[in-house]
Amino acid sequence: MTPPLTLFSEDPSFLPSFLQEGRSGRPLLLQGEDPLLGLFTHRILARHLLDPLQPISSCIIVCGNNVFHLEILVRESRSAGKNPRNVLSRVHISRTVTIHQFHTLVLSRLEKMIEKTGASLILLSGLLPLFSDRAVSERESLGLLSPVMATLRRIAFGMKTPCLIPVDRYEADRDRRSRRLFSLLESSSDSRSLVVPPPVVRTGGRHRPGRLFGTQEP
Repeated sequence: MTPPLTLFSEDPSFLPSFLQEGRSGRPLLLQGEDPLLGLFTHRILARHLLDPLQPISSCIIVCGNNVFHLEILVRESRSAGKNPRNVLSRVHISRTVTIHQFHTLVLSRLEKMIEKTGASLILLSGLLPLFSDRAVSERESLGLLSPVMATLRRIAFGMKTPCLIPVDRYEADRDRRSRRLFSLLESSSDSRSLVVPPPVVRTGGRHRPGRLFGTQEP
């Protein structure tokens, strides 16, 4: 097997072309170390939202681990001379707590939400640990993950929208079930390995992202 390409966050020039790769018709599987992985993907998110060539770009986060690094977007926005509130209003988050919610949201709501918001980037966080939940059988977990990945491929190809899936490489090798799930993710995606130094994290203040959708929408 050819090892995944390695990305270094010290060189920001790869970011525009990196996101363009996600328009090739396959989701991008990002392998890294927790918590660096989450910090890196949020830096990608910040760069995307602050791209002067995409002044009205927005992002959808399907969050399976309830992790959102607000402080990174606030810091990057201020560094770029932008109002963090305006930037965060273009981030649409749906938090899911079960694989069934994640599955239903991706299959039934995600494409409609992309059309509604005009989102040009999809971030799916916490997918692997969520689908490794022992409350659900391995067979059912694999059965639900397969159509999720098929839908993400359709979105990446048909809607030309990059889909980023960050995965902790240690979590992926935790046990037999995690390895089988990761194998399915890898076979359905383009894979990249990340080498990322941690950024300086500061308090994010009282700012909040945009309106929630999906499981928390009335």
